Amino acid sequence: MNFFGIGDFRTTHSYEMGNNKKGKKKQPPKESQAERTRREQAAAKKDAEENALLDKEVEKNINDGSAAKNLHAHELQMFRAMPKIELHAHLSGSLSPGTISKLVGNKDKCIQTIAKYRLQKPEEMKKVFESFGAVNEALEKPENLRIAMIETCREFCEDGCIYLELRSTPKHTRYMDYETYLRTIVGAILEARVLFPQMKIFFIVGINRTMNYDTASHILHIVGVLQLESNVIVGLELSGDPKVYAKHLVSIFQVARRFHGLGVTYHLAETKDYTDDTLDYMLTIPDRIGHGTFLHTNKKLVEIVQFYKIPIELCLSSNVYTKTVPSPADSHFKYWRDRGIPVSINTDDKGIFPASSLSEEYFKVAKVFNLSMDEMITLNFNALRSSFGYKYSCTTFLDTFRKIGDNTLI
Repeated sequence: MNFFGIGDFRTTHSYEMGNNKKGKKKQPPKESQAERTRREQAAAKKDAEENALLDKEVEKNINDGSAAKNLHAHELQMFRAMPKIELHAHLSGSLSPGTISKLVGNKDKCIQTIAKYRLQKPEEMKKVFESFGAVNEALEKPENLRIAMIETCREFCEDGCIYLELRSTPKHTRYMDYETYLRTIVGAILEARVLFPQMKIFFIVGINRTMNYDTASHILHIVGVLQLESNVIVGLELSGDPKVYAKHLVSIFQVARRFHGLGVTYHLAETKDYTDDTLDYMLTIPDRIGHGTFLHTNKKLVEIVQFYKIPIELCLSSNVYTKTVPSPADSHFKYWRDRGIPVSINTDDKGIFPASSLSEEYFKVAKVFNLSMDEMITLNFNALRSSFGYKYSCTTFLDTFRKIGDNTLI
């Protein structure tokens, strides 16, 4: 099989993804309205039964402590003292109660915001996306966006993170346009670099699946200007509702890599019913893949990942709390690690998901998959080599590699 041949992948794409157009197919007989209604009701009933079973399994695993509820203090402290790499953290999903308090001010409103923002139990993906809306108003002003960025950097630094890539999708608010939003982010990171010199901090710009081409192109133009002014933005990511088809944005990421020298990462195959544009994005050979929870269920996608050794950004707690896996042990971590694919450990949204700080995520992976400290250090080395700062910025990482090798924060 010719793994180099993009034509080969495209040829099999229609078969794998269920869109085979070769030859004329015999048209099935038209179904009546009553038959269609019965079929849809049967499908809905089956989905409800599957979701009910998944809910029970997820709740059982969490109650049993499989989501790291029963952390032993001395074990967790060992991971807090370990130098760590974060490659997949959304700013708007990483706000702690303390940060929200500084942004909102009013005590009652703060309590209400946190209640809407932070999950108490696993929810469907749609409900999780609604959590982000709880802090939208708090992040409308440039000063609040600056505070959120600096405080989030502070918390990661205090948790032993030595390399941080935060990400956010530019928003047009009552007080900011896209350029003001990005300039505020860049300025806050430059400020945070001075406040926390022991941690290298970079930024990935999000392109939401719902954006039209012109908006995404406009944002990329702003990114290009800011690249000339600072060494902060190192990548572009595809994000948003995984059920939204976004093939129209593929060329944006090709331009970002080829002409802007940016790293490219995509949220792909987060859910079982992922979109048909997944292969189109995979054929651009991204630098990394966010989540990729169900990539291993498709033979062609597995071949691409394995041949090009595309690193996977794992978010263990996120997968459990969005019900894409019933427990950490059911994660795709082992599948890819056994095949030699670099897998990084990340938080995704530590403000939304309980017990999901970077130290806790490292603890869960080590505990669930029975990894030694040497194996954890190897994961760290691979994560840093997969980072966009290491691959695409003019920055020295000798001291960062030293800290990982010596397993020290000093």
